[in-house]
Amino acid sequence: MRILVTGGAGFIGGELVDRLIRVPNNSIMVVDKLGYASNCVRLNRMSKKNNLSVECFDLRERSKTRSLLNLFAPDLVMHLAADSHVDQSIDEPSTVFINNVESTLVLMEEFRKYFMSNKLREQLPRFHYVSTDEVLGSGDEPNSSDLNPSSPYSASKASGELIVSGWRKTYDLPITISRSSNNYGSFQYPEKLIPITIIRALEGLPIEVFGDGSQSRNWLHVSDHARALEQIAKQGKAGELYQVGTNELVSNIELVKQICALLEVLKPSGISGGYNSLVTYVGDRPGHDQYYQLPNTQKIAELGWEPSIELQPGLKSVVSWYAKNSDWWQDLLRKNNYLKRKGLG
Repeated sequence: MRILVTGGAGFIGGELVDRLIRVPNNSIMVVDKLGYASNCVRLNRMSKKNNLSVECFDLRERSKTRSLLNLFAPDLVMHLAADSHVDQSIDEPSTVFINNVESTLVLMEEFRKYFMSNKLREQLPRFHYVSTDEVLGSGDEPNSSDLNPSSPYSASKASGELIVSGWRKTYDLPITISRSSNNYGSFQYPEKLIPITIIRALEGLPIEVFGDGSQSRNWLHVSDHARALEQIAKQGKAGELYQVGTNELVSNIELVKQICALLEVLKPSGISGGYNSLVTYVGDRPGHDQYYQLPNTQKIAELGWEPSIELQPGLKSVVSWYAKNSDWWQDLLRKNNYLKRKGLG
């Protein structure tokens, strides 16, 4: 397949591209504007593969997006590009919303034109939009798939879902959508809960927990998510919504304590009370959802997917990775002003 991946320098996008380029007959094109959370080290390493090409620009540059679609001629577009940090969306709501929604709108419209000009192809080009469980809000109704976003970030992703759904119905386009649980893994940018907890602990800084820490999340290893997206790329049915998650629901404070316990074994803190003594409760995040739990995951199971990495061994592996790769994240902390404003670096 010829697959265009937007946001391929990001955390999930990078894992997906790393997986797709292992298939010899795949030809992968990454387009990424290389924002602050992009992993250029990993992208540069992957770009040495003969079946991977990279273009660096903002999808909102309509003429470049149109040219890339026509020149690369993808069989499938997988749209992962987005500003994805909730705290940043609260601090800079207009920027995050415009970036995410406008890029999706431009890409969707240019894909429509590209599709219409390729309707005689034996294999029709398809489009896949990667969303998040956060579009559902706090999950007060466990079986509901209704959009109910609580933050500017989740509102931007919900808007993206509505855009691609509207274009699918109006223009009869072969589009699929997926939502996933909270992802974790190596190379995750140090603003998300798991990496920031590990880094704050190793730096001897207060480990900040919003509210009382009782908010519960469903955790999915990024490699399992990438495998699910690969299955959708191969077998996804037009018009379907695939919800990708696990049944491992854990509260934020419980997760933080598990990380502290794992670090105490790997790199003993030498302080009274261990890393747990660094836990500090701070005011809750505005609009903070109490828990996320994806309903109706049978569609992705029908494609032959199920999670393979349980949280305990997965978390142990990730904690170990961050402890051993301090050069990577310390370099990010030195360079990034946003993280410095958050008390890191």
